Amino acid sequence: MNPKALDHFRDLEGQPHKDDERDAYLLARMAYLDMEGCRLALSPTPEEQVLRRLSRLQSRVTNQRKSIRLRLRSQLVELCPLVVSSTWQGPSWSSASFLAVLERWPGLSGLKKVRISSIHKVLARTHATDDATQERQAQALKSLAQGLDETPEHQVIALEISCLVAQIRVLNESMKTIARQLKEQVEAHPVARKLLDVPGAAHFTAAMLVGELGPLARTCSEAKVATYAGLTRLGGVAARGATSWPGA
Repeated sequence: MNPKALDHFRDLEGQPHKDDERDAYLLARMAYLDMEGCRLALSPTPEEQVLRRLSRLQSRVTNQRKSIRLRLRSQLVELCPLVVSSTWQGPSWSSASFLAVLERWPGLSGLKKVRISSIHKVLARTHATDDATQERQAQALKSLAQGLDETPEHQVIALEISCLVAQIRVLNESMKTIARQLKEQVEAHPVARKLLDVPGAAHFTAAMLVGELGPLARTCSEAKVATYAGLTRLGGVAARGATSWPGA
């Protein structure tokens, strides 16, 4: 898509400002009408399509988990603000050990009735710190529970925390499965495997580059690929000629 062509069509349609949803509709119309400045990208190969789907899926699941974790943090702020403060001596609210504690005692008030040793065992299953640190964190959790009252509102917050923790657990397992399949597909693809040698490039980056830019890079110049990736304005790159995409 030529950005100038889209801007012109936007003006013709009477849309003064950029709007993602409206632009998607305009792009679809431009493609359907075969208007100048709009062309369909080269169809990806089956391998590229798999990498594209996996990288997009991982992005969606990662963003979904981030959103749920933020909701969990907001519930913890209502329940016991101390756990998200810098002075908190217990396990970090975002750690696997604290997630295990919330899974066992969602409202934390249930910690009043358990022994320090029981809390210590839960922390030990997910926390790779020394015994002294785990003991200190268990004591902090026990002390925190003493100040919590089981009001009806507290019970509702505990129920929501339980639901959020369950969702995070499912998403964590999903991310492990996605990462495993993505790694297998990347290492089986000749171009993606080469990209792993680039400093800072991991399996997700390689999958995204091959899946999103592979079809375009086989037929377009480096300048057009850079424009498609949003790295430059159209015509703002001096490089010309065919791209040096590996294996093209």
